[in-house]
Amino acid sequence: MAQAYYRALGALAQNGQRADDVFVGKMMLDRKPYKALVRNKARQRELPGRKFFAMGWADFFDDDELYIMPLLAKYGFTSDFYAQMIPLTDEPLGSHYDIERFKRIFASGNHLGDHGIHHNVWIALFPTFDGFNTPSNDDFRRARDDGTNAFGHAVSKTLNDAMREVFVAYYLKDASLGDKAFAELTDDDCDYLRRKLSFFRSDADYRTGQDQLKCLDQLSNRYCGTTGTSVFEDDYGTRIPNTQDLHYPSEANRVLGGIYQGAATLQNHEVWERLETIYAGYMSEVMGLDHPLRFWAIPGGVTYSLFYRKVGAADGDPGYADRECTVIGSGFGRHHSSITGQTRGFMDVLRAFGYRTTMAGCLLGFGDRRVDARGRREGQYQYKLNSRASRRDYVGDGFWDSLRHFDPGSGDRKEVVALLESDDAMLRRYEETKGKNSAHTTRDNYAQVVEEICRKIAQGLIPQAVEDSGINPGPEQRTRRAHSALTIELIYQFCLKAGIEIISHTEASDVAFRELPKGVNIFPNADLATTVRDVIASDLAPVCPDGWDRGEVETGSGERVATFTERSHVRSYLIQNGVARLAADVRGHGVLNVYFIRNDHLVDGSEYLSERAGTLTISGAELGEYSLNFTIPDVPLRTYTDEPQDQRDYFRGLDDKICGLHIEVVPAPGETITIRYPNLIVR
Repeated sequence: MAQAYYRALGALAQNGQRADDVFVGKMMLDRKPYKALVRNKARQRELPGRKFFAMGWADFFDDDELYIMPLLAKYGFTSDFYAQMIPLTDEPLGSHYDIERFKRIFASGNHLGDHGIHHNVWIALFPTFDGFNTPSNDDFRRARDDGTNAFGHAVSKTLNDAMREVFVAYYLKDASLGDKAFAELTDDDCDYLRRKLSFFRSDADYRTGQDQLKCLDQLSNRYCGTTGTSVFEDDYGTRIPNTQDLHYPSEANRVLGGIYQGAATLQNHEVWERLETIYAGYMSEVMGLDHPLRFWAIPGGVTYSLFYRKVGAADGDPGYADRECTVIGSGFGRHHSSITGQTRGFMDVLRAFGYRTTMAGCLLGFGDRRVDARGRREGQYQYKLNSRASRRDYVGDGFWDSLRHFDPGSGDRKEVVALLESDDAMLRRYEETKGKNSAHTTRDNYAQVVEEICRKIAQGLIPQAVEDSGINPGPEQRTRRAHSALTIELIYQFCLKAGIEIISHTEASDVAFRELPKGVNIFPNADLATTVRDVIASDLAPVCPDGWDRGEVETGSGERVATFTERSHVRSYLIQNGVARLAADVRGHGVLNVYFIRNDHLVDGSEYLSERAGTLTISGAELGEYSLNFTIPDVPLRTYTDEPQDQRDYFRGLDDKICGLHIEVVPAPGETITIRYPNLIVR
């Protein structure tokens, strides 16, 4: 497991050389020439029995070719790289990236994730904002009857308190603005904030200083067939709309040129379709990448605190995209486009462009409870094997169900070297981090990462992760990326030993939508594996079968059996439609319940308890076969007609089909239930 270049890294680092310089130099000497990774195993058609882990890297840096490609080539794995286009404004067909490095990465069998033209999020999150009228000064600073502004914040709150530090870091002109209360904002302050949340009026990309609207106008003329500019006489300083009378556009006074050509408003959502057209065209022509885009990844690092909320809204009430509070602030919220004449949501646009999955960073899920007050839904799990059975045509709902890797960038580089230089590195790292285990975080927690991978795989999901070491190019970012490339190899090594194939999110979307043949055993973890314990051999590793919350696997007789002394459950998202037969050798006393899980149920909620598929009563001192027959229908279970329109739009996107089974073992008081050879077969 130990590699010479890790030892060399430690020796050279002691001489004062930078960790990333040493790492890159050594890897460049050691690596073999690039070759197409035609061994992309995910492209095979056979699925039963195979295990996958999907991974991507944000935010794409030129140095990724040096840091990450050696690892991918060494193991034969693939990944997505989430790249913003960032074209050069004054040379719109130039690139922010080293094109040759860019091409080598994707010529090696990897994939591109759409991460936007620039690293901003208002494209999707604030569709009605236009930088002129919305949000208004009153939206920010006027107190309503309940003392809050239009966004539900007490006007006595400072921007820092209400919007958190990420908002300050990305959008405030100076620190003092963040210390102001909403009620204290001047007209100029409000106008500054308004501009920063608008495609039309925001002046520059915060990383590159490039004028975004100028860039978009140039690219729209090339790829979307528009002409001219969105602003009058190419004056991007004054931002005067290029309309007939130079006033704000209307149905009778539309924009005459640029990316907003034909628009009757300057709202962000007007240009959704053109932005996606530009991204695909630019990536093909300039970046030399011509493959279908499947994954749209919203950039992180921005407040979700500027959704409109009703007067008297309680914590957790919905957030809305419009000040009239009629359209929930989610990707399913629909808005009329004066350019296309369509009423559509951002998810509709992504679907029309062939996307199957989307993510939202920084807990900004389009179905997040802070936005829609309904919590995360089962349909938001991105990759269910055999997803054709439980979905229709909606794009995965933007909840980034991520496994964030432990971040070594802020640690001692000598510790990174020591981590990988011995054969028990996985064991030591697992036991070091096991005590930090949490249900909600995997950052800095190797134990949580590998346990979550195995749990989700056992349930018929493709777990996923993104490594995000930072977005600001420079020495610190390079060091963090180099450290990540070193430490993530531990995860690669675990997956290799566990028979788990690491694939890109793009490939995962293809795998998840393949249909499984009928007649195969789709019971979750039918082999009753305890993968972490088998691979790492730590006494701290779970004894319950992968995917289960409790229980213990025994192998004393040479066969694996699982014993349960208390209520325990597992989920199966490997759904097939038809007549199902659940069977197993069982002994003990108690019941085995099966419940349907629907796309619009809350993740880990209790709604499924009202949708029982069947119950097995278990009573016997010896192992004997028990079975249960039930039907998994291939239709939505209800139609949304009575809810308010915004809720109907939201749930219509999720659909109401069965997406999983909740299987529960309930021993009688003081009893034990033992299971062997579980199987679930659909005919």
